[in-house]
Amino acid sequence: MSKMAELDYDIELRAVEWDMNPREIADELNIPLDMVLTWFKSNGISVKGYKDYNAEASAKLLESFSPYETLNS
Repeated sequence: MSKMAELDYDIELRAVEWDMNPREIADELNIPLDMVLTWFKSNGISVKGYKDYNAEASAKLLESFSPYETLNS
């Protein structure tokens, strides 16, 4: 399983089964909050309290975490 697939699974597990909020998930996984919010939005889950969420800025952030970029590239 790729790192991004593992991360997707980890976010899903915490959001759906453990009922954690986006901030708790980001803190526990030590990832940017925007990555978690993007996951919520892409899975059609509404996020209360994050009205200023900017999907465009989040997309730019996710580009920097490309699964095709490696330390050796």
